[in-house]
Amino acid sequence: MKKMVLLALAVLAVSLICLSALGEGFVPGEYTATVHGMQGNFSVAVTFGENESITAINVGANKETAQVGSEGLRIMQERILASQSLGVDTVSGATVSSAALLSGVIDCAKQAGADVAALRAVPNSVDVYDDRSNETDILVVGGGIAGLSTALTAVRDGGDVILLEACDFVGGDSVLASGLYHIGGTEAQKENGITDDLAAFEEWLLKKGKDPVQVAVMAPNGVIAEEFLNTLGIKFGLVSNTAGSDIARTHRVSGGMVGVVGAIKAELNERNADVRTGLKAVGYLTDAQGAVVGVKAEDRYGAEHDYYAKSIVLACGGFANNADLIAESWGEEYRSLVFGGTKNLDGAMLLAARDTLGAQMITMDNVRMDTMHETRMGLNVLTSAVSGSGAIMVSQTDGKRFFDEMANNSGGIKDNLFAQPDHRAALIWGENALQISEKVAQNLNNYVDNGMIRVCETAADAAKLIGVDVSALQATLDECGAVANGAQEDAFGRAAETFFGGLQAPYYVMTVASGVGTTHGGFRVDEQMRVIGQDDQPIERLYAVGECVGGYLVSYVGGDSLARGTVTGVLLGHELAKNER
Repeated sequence: MKKMVLLALAVLAVSLICLSALGEGFVPGEYTATVHGMQGNFSVAVTFGENESITAINVGANKETAQVGSEGLRIMQERILASQSLGVDTVSGATVSSAALLSGVIDCAKQAGADVAALRAVPNSVDVYDDRSNETDILVVGGGIAGLSTALTAVRDGGDVILLEACDFVGGDSVLASGLYHIGGTEAQKENGITDDLAAFEEWLLKKGKDPVQVAVMAPNGVIAEEFLNTLGIKFGLVSNTAGSDIARTHRVSGGMVGVVGAIKAELNERNADVRTGLKAVGYLTDAQGAVVGVKAEDRYGAEHDYYAKSIVLACGGFANNADLIAESWGEEYRSLVFGGTKNLDGAMLLAARDTLGAQMITMDNVRMDTMHETRMGLNVLTSAVSGSGAIMVSQTDGKRFFDEMANNSGGIKDNLFAQPDHRAALIWGENALQISEKVAQNLNNYVDNGMIRVCETAADAAKLIGVDVSALQATLDECGAVANGAQEDAFGRAAETFFGGLQAPYYVMTVASGVGTTHGGFRVDEQMRVIGQDDQPIERLYAVGECVGGYLVSYVGGDSLARGTVTGVLLGHELAKNER
């Protein structure tokens, strides 16, 4: 604590020195700037006080992603105000949103006549928790739904818990999910007049997965997820049929996962739970006999911190952001897949456990490829961006279409795009797409502002950008127009009305590629979520839940990830808290 106080005093002293250097041109007051975030423009208003300090930062209405971009804005505001510095780091996990806010504050500082260079030079720091104990009974590594469910359940039961999250806020990829839970035997089913057979559900799950141990845990325990969410004030709304099943088991969370994660975070805060963000687990600590006793974590400054625990829960996600491990596990042809997701899904703790602790891995070779991602920012572009707005996809080698873009399921976009050189192609809209709906126009304009789409005034400009012959691309555009006008049928069978009159200049061009956001391979665990070693015995103290566990449903079913993370997290949280009491 003494170190933190001294650092704060040093920051204050340097801040006063730097602020006094702003000069006679500085005029206190409120200044406003407009910046572009992840989801469009928003305003930033900054108030400078008479003492040349930054006294307030207000962000206007915006559409930044809830619990992600919104967290980036909140944390960035706090950092700037606390340090009185413009040299603060952007927020890990919400870089675009936080960088946009910082740029707005800098703009306002310039308008006020401030010495921006001096403000950038003011030292600042982010808490690395070196004034707290690094020893606990239960250490949870990862703050997605699996880790959050484990931590909150254990804390509720009186467990001594530390949760480490690599990003600057919790939620992980879970907060971006649509909120589907694939579970059976729930009260929500009964309320909707659905009669379930859990034995039949287990049999169905066994056909989709490769680990009967996890299936045996999941099949009868869907109600655990339902009850846990109910304690947070979250209810299931619609229950619908799951593809391939004659019984409706797809439960949709009312309000989506933003509400779920927000409710868990709020309760953890209320309970003063020890949640430490900005700390990435990178390896394991072992004793003289080689037994695991903790984990090594790195803070944002590259410093290493050792954490010790009686029980270590790995909820650190998969390996989608590790091209080498993707190539090793799936094949070299998958190395160039574009990653879209939380950047820390690099499989570091999977590899460390495999290579240093002898942990078993299963279903690592199961390919889980997304339909398509934008290549600059890795955004997972939903197929509705094609089917709902008249876009076409052309080869970057010859400027020709190569399939029916409306065939977005059963191997449509995914298989056809992956067959292209480097698994890449160009997605093209005409300006008339902006007239289809306000939502389409908003999305396209946001993509333009983010640099994900380039606007080309002519077909020649578009051909040059894509790298194809202009006559070939023009011929493609002409053919689409002829189909749209009823002069000919589409060579790939696409309906004329889905071209919305054909593509009209100027053209909106985005480079897209086959992508990856999640993986299905990972640790082999037993029914107690203990990680299994090469001797087929549990590795003492080591547990795993969520995406870092392999084998559950290798044939993806919407809602299986959230369901597994929540159910196993709650079960494990109860068990570990009980063991440590």
